Amino acid sequence: MTTIILVFALSYAFWNGLHDSPTILAQVISTRSMGPRMALTVSGICEFIGAMFFSGMVLKSMSFMSLQPLMQTPSGIVELRYIVLISLGISLLFNFITWYLGLPSSSTHALLGAMAGAALCTQVGKAFLLSIIGKFFVVIFLSAVAGTILGALASSLLQNLDIPYGPGKRLVDSANAVSGAFLSVLHGANDAPKSLGLFLLATGSGTLAVERGLYALIFSAVISMGVLFGENRILRTLGFKLFRLRALDGLGA
Repeated sequence: MTTIILVFALSYAFWNGLHDSPTILAQVISTRSMGPRMALTVSGICEFIGAMFFSGMVLKSMSFMSLQPLMQTPSGIVELRYIVLISLGISLLFNFITWYLGLPSSSTHALLGAMAGAALCTQVGKAFLLSIIGKFFVVIFLSAVAGTILGALASSLLQNLDIPYGPGKRLVDSANAVSGAFLSVLHGANDAPKSLGLFLLATGSGTLAVERGLYALIFSAVISMGVLFGENRILRTLGFKLFRLRALDGLGA
């Protein structure tokens, strides 16, 4: 089962990069602040940097170290492995469907929702696992609310500055490129540890620092490869179909 979980975890990491990168790239590519090839290359490199060097805190949370005692019993090992396997499988299916339809959605929402559903069918550690996932849902909800409010304020402020078009366009394009690169670093730091942490939890692998470093390298490379395929139908939905994204809109977001 370890091999199957590894394949599912790596597949989720790849689709996570592919599925989420349009959220980052839309404000750069659709506003023509950066060419598609350059944007994809820079985003992929920055994604790897974030995943490899800045993901420690999220990995600590997603490894669910407090659930390690459940791995001491045969029933606990089986149930945790099935929770991880089912969660990754359902998330992969959801991501593939939404990608095919060109619908932007959150891989994290899908993964945590699948984990909560799978945990409902377990006996060992059910309440504890659900309480941990519940905390994550609170963070996700608050981030959406904060993003909406602050995004509106930032965009309104930029529009009211009445920046001259010539120098303003160059300044905004440069700022978009920098913010896009920074977002890629943060996305890698936040999302690569999700699949890696669940893999470490389910298999008990990577207990040594050397082993963890090897797995971190592999997962970081896979999610950054997914980003390189990010110029897809979701990007067209975000950049053109929902509304015509302008350079100032992208910078505010």
